[in-house]
Amino acid sequence: MNPKKRIMQFLNDPKCSHPDDKSCDDCQKVRRIMDGMSMGTAALVIDQAVGEKHMANYAIKDLDNVGRYFTASIVGHDGLIIQKLLVDKQTGDVRFV
Repeated sequence: MNPKKRIMQFLNDPKCSHPDDKSCDDCQKVRRIMDGMSMGTAALVIDQAVGEKHMANYAIKDLDNVGRYFTASIVGHDGLIIQKLLVDKQTGDVRFV
């Protein structure tokens, strides 16, 4: 399965859907990715939270690794900041601030 699709599937349902709750290799790989979240994974999480509908009109800027969180800004085509957000590295939750 495409890695981006697998990560998105994991974000929607983090439990492994295999019999007897045994994790498969793919599920374990995705869990490791989430545990040590990279900027690429954070960008995927933000894309999902903001939605493709809105990403066509806006861009993600200033993605920074700050301790337990990633911070980012959603900016319009004119460069003005529309919304700031935090991504929790441990849970994948996106909080708009």
